Amino acid sequence: MYCHIKIEVLYSLFIFSIIFGASFFLVNTFGLEYDNTVENKNITVENKNITEDVCLKYDNITRTIIICGGSVNIPSISSYFNNDLLSMIGPNEWLLKSNIMILENAALKIDGSSAKTLKIDSDYSNNLPYSIISRGNLKIDNTKILGWNSTSNSPPLVISPETIRPYILTFWNSAGTTNITNSYLANLGYKGYVGTEGISYLSGKGSLIVNNTIVGNYLGVQLLNNVSNILIESNRISNSYNEGIKLDTKTNNIEILNNTINDTTLHAIVCLRECNNIDIKDNILQNNIGIAILIDKNGNNVTMENNRIESNTMGIMISESKDNIISNNMIDKNGNGIFIKKGNENSIIQNTISNSNNYGINIYSNSSWNRISNNNIKNSINSGINIAEYGTQNNKFIGNIIEGGLNIGLKLDRIINNIFDSNIVDKNDKQDYYIKASSGNVVRDSLFNNTSILFVDKNSNLKVINTDNSLLSGNNVTNMVNTINNTVEIKPIQNITRLTSLDMQVFPNSSYVNISSINKDFSKNNHYKKWNTIFPETIQTKFVIGGLVSGNQYILKTNKTILDLQSVGKDNNITFNYTNDELIYQFELEATKTPMFITLLILSMLIIASVVTFFLLRRRRRIKENNLKNR
Repeated sequence: MYCHIKIEVLYSLFIFSIIFGASFFLVNTFGLEYDNTVENKNITVENKNITEDVCLKYDNITRTIIICGGSVNIPSISSYFNNDLLSMIGPNEWLLKSNIMILENAALKIDGSSAKTLKIDSDYSNNLPYSIISRGNLKIDNTKILGWNSTSNSPPLVISPETIRPYILTFWNSAGTTNITNSYLANLGYKGYVGTEGISYLSGKGSLIVNNTIVGNYLGVQLLNNVSNILIESNRISNSYNEGIKLDTKTNNIEILNNTINDTTLHAIVCLRECNNIDIKDNILQNNIGIAILIDKNGNNVTMENNRIESNTMGIMISESKDNIISNNMIDKNGNGIFIKKGNENSIIQNTISNSNNYGINIYSNSSWNRISNNNIKNSINSGINIAEYGTQNNKFIGNIIEGGLNIGLKLDRIINNIFDSNIVDKNDKQDYYIKASSGNVVRDSLFNNTSILFVDKNSNLKVINTDNSLLSGNNVTNMVNTINNTVEIKPIQNITRLTSLDMQVFPNSSYVNISSINKDFSKNNHYKKWNTIFPETIQTKFVIGGLVSGNQYILKTNKTILDLQSVGKDNNITFNYTNDELIYQFELEATKTPMFITLLILSMLIIASVVTFFLLRRRRRIKENNLKNR
């Protein structure tokens, strides 16, 4: 693609060489004077307003004013030629009916003190646009530059992308800069050769594009072909027929800061083909039909930070690029919030992503070694985070909050060996975790609060580690609770397996405990909990049971025997310790509405009755034993 761009640029050079061939050959090769009067008899050669170092020429064939030396402004050009090429049509208002070419040793200044408005016409009868092309220095400040149709006395009517309109171009190997500041530029550019799109830079290292309003261009601002060290700051770019800002073909060391770009027909900011070291910071990107920020084809070291991105078809997309940073952006009401496709080693950090019409973050198609951390993702219509396609592996998702989605919180679709660490996935309408054809993925140190997990096939698996010793229920899953943490490796035995985390934590002081066969409504029932345990040895274990009603009393039973009466604390939990002397226990926790005193009395009576019964049975057994001996 890079070769294709260079061919187009070379072709443009060829076209320009034809356009200016005769005149430049005579002047630049042989050093001959150019005879203005031969080409245009209305030109005045002598003019006291022009300093001796100024060189101005005119090519009648191409209808081009050539600034070949010195520094000039709009009035001095007009007074020099004294014809209809550049005429004043109002106070500080000018109409240009030709091209302007600025050569290497020349400079043109267009500013509000002498040219408050410059309207650039074109030869619409012959379909020839007029332009300002610089190979030297061009300064535009505090002025209006408008594409114009003098026949209709209005801006050009755009019938198709190919409808000609004037353009501003900094040409290949410019010797100077093109600075555009504090100005209003509108209705420029069309779909033609490279550089005709509006405001384009093929060179111009060190140029400034600052504090302008750019409206209705075919393309707002374009930089390509190894352009470097250009500042684009505090501009308002709107209603572009194509991109707002386009960087292409090894553009590098560009700062795009504090701009507002809205209502473009395509992308707001796009960076194509080996863009490097680009800062895109503090911009507002709204209501663009395409992507707010697109980094495509080997775009590296691009930093996207503190941008407000709202109501675009997509927020940020990185495709076939690596080592980029997306951080601290506010991304709201876009299709996908952030989309990475075939991207590696990118970082997505501390973004707030809300109300996405599809995915909050989508990591897709052979994207690996990316780090997604500390993002707050809310109210996504499809999934908060979607990770999909074979080859998408070794990504790390750390400390993200994914909640309030209308469908799925975290979707794992045909992926392997990704790490999910310390995330909160909660309050998503259908499923918090959705797992399809995915294996080797690990969830650890993550909050589980009535969390739902759906496996859609029996070939998937998931390892869950260090979840605050919370337990999972569903499809006869056994939780092996270790001394320090809770590790559960889940291997479904059927295609549709639904799991739910429980309001329960278990902490054995040594060895481990297996817990299973929990009643189906454990996580929702505020009145009754039931679970089975298997102890490998005599150990003390702390149980924390949540989801209860603060202030209520519960009867605790072990193996159908009443053990104790428990009161629920302000944290809606009951906590108790138990030291086992058997291998298998069944625990039950059942709410009682009986007042505390009566409950204690009943419990005491039951305990006394149990003790009396025990001793009576023991005494009876001894009497029997004695009777047998006496016989």
